[in-house]
Amino acid sequence: MELKCLALAAFLFIAYVAADDFPFPLSEAHQAPDLIKDLDYIVVGGGAAGCALATTLSQNFTVLLLERGGSPYNNPLFMREENFMLGLLDEGTQGFVSTDGSWSRAQEIKQIGLDPVKANASYIWAENVIVSLPTLGPFQTAFHKGLVEAGVTPDLGATYEHSVGTKTGGTLFDENGQRRPSSNLIAAYANPQNLQVLLNAQAVKIHFDVSDSGAPRAMEVDFIDRNGGLHTAFLKQDSASEIILSASAIGTPHLLMLSGVGPADHLKQFNINVVLALPVGKNIADNPATRVYVPSPLPVESALVKVAGITPFGSYIESLSGVQNLQGSVIFQKVAGPKSTGEVLLSNDSLDITNNPVITFNYYNNSDDLATCIGGLNIMEKFLLSKTMTPFVSGMQAMPSGNVLGLPIRKFTSQEVINATLSAYCKVNVGTMWHYHGSCRVGQVVDSQYKVLGAERLRIVDGSVFDFCPDCATRGKQILSCIDTTDPKVWLPGPCPRRILHLLTYTGFALRNSERCDGNALVNVLAQDGQLVLVWSAGIPFETMCLIFISPYSVTGILGIWHDLFDLMPQREEVTWNALVSRLSDI
Repeated sequence: MELKCLALAAFLFIAYVAADDFPFPLSEAHQAPDLIKDLDYIVVGGGAAGCALATTLSQNFTVLLLERGGSPYNNPLFMREENFMLGLLDEGTQGFVSTDGSWSRAQEIKQIGLDPVKANASYIWAENVIVSLPTLGPFQTAFHKGLVEAGVTPDLGATYEHSVGTKTGGTLFDENGQRRPSSNLIAAYANPQNLQVLLNAQAVKIHFDVSDSGAPRAMEVDFIDRNGGLHTAFLKQDSASEIILSASAIGTPHLLMLSGVGPADHLKQFNINVVLALPVGKNIADNPATRVYVPSPLPVESALVKVAGITPFGSYIESLSGVQNLQGSVIFQKVAGPKSTGEVLLSNDSLDITNNPVITFNYYNNSDDLATCIGGLNIMEKFLLSKTMTPFVSGMQAMPSGNVLGLPIRKFTSQEVINATLSAYCKVNVGTMWHYHGSCRVGQVVDSQYKVLGAERLRIVDGSVFDFCPDCATRGKQILSCIDTTDPKVWLPGPCPRRILHLLTYTGFALRNSERCDGNALVNVLAQDGQLVLVWSAGIPFETMCLIFISPYSVTGILGIWHDLFDLMPQREEVTWNALVSRLSDI
């Protein structure tokens, strides 16, 4: 027990004593006055969109940026590429730090009514500060070549452009593996005389002037600091002043509904005064992903998504390797432009904005999305069988279509049977890539200039407004807690710490019938038909993570231990719920 406490203390010491080297004044919300007046713009959300907007607007206007998280610069461990998963567990960096570290230029510029010349100039503006084309290590080089060998052509080389083929794309990590968060744009370009950034500032309500017969007019934003203190920020009495929401495709509709903007019948259920009836939260979508864990006989470099195979039918195939000292990789395909949609709804718990709303994505409700997943898995298996990948895979590698790489079913089974098996694999192993979008779409909630329909001085600029989002930067501050998905057989028993849910969804398993996440449980298990699938113990240091990856056709899994500090279990073992709980009961 002393060893565990010392390890945890060392981790916390490293994480919290680091100096804040950010060359721009970042203030804690609890240090702000109760009233902040005469602002040209209030930007809610310090993610990719929020930082860029606040920085640009500060050149000529007074701007307040409200960020619900803390500063990533105070947590150096979370800024390292090899510690990617730790970043997912840290609520304090959710706003300024994105979740995959990759960068691409969108192809849909003209479709969404943007000037291509100005849009490309904006890309360059950001790329000069936070993006570069990476040098690939041995595994990522093989991954690039293997995709081309599997038929994902042409070979596009290294490029920021986003088109069909295999490419090495931009990365938000520098050559030393250090993350360059969106907040670096503030340091590089913002006017410090005009921009105030408040951290740990949770927006709780937008107030409107509805005193006359005209459209509701956004006036001010209430926000709370980490101590629960209430503050209010006021716009100037100027028709050009605006509140801009960049709080993510989950955070933005949540805030709007609590402010009285949303589906009228739904708001009335919670006795919320309806300011403006709009289909806020409807048609939210996510790019469903399916992952395969690939242990490697050889060491692999630590790398997040650096290479992408973009198929003509809408499946993107990507990988990460060596994260948290993992000797292997996680290869995944995701469905770009999903047709399946869901909704964001309030609950009694989420009337407190610090709790998450209820989110349903309805993954694979549309058969076209499932067909795209099946196509992507077929290419993924061809990739695993490629000569290029031979040094990095074992003959005992489990295949999604059944059996192992050394004796794959696909070599002696019809494509029809393979596709039926892959269909089941897609459904059972659905997971998120955190590309939430579409909850406040153009023509439904906002106009072509992203102004909220029927309101004045209120605009939305984040993934909420997108219809299509293969790689959108919608990684907002809201951590998904307990998400309903499409498979009632997969469930998470009991409450679970909010900070670990990104890790759970990251591994690619669905969550269902979960109780509200309140952080009380020590051991959290994702189970299917009584067999253990995944476990994370929140009572031990972050370095120790036990994950069991299994195929739906076998209860024998690969137990990955990221750190051998406590030697919880043998490396390969068939594990049941009772055996695991017994093993961890003394932690």
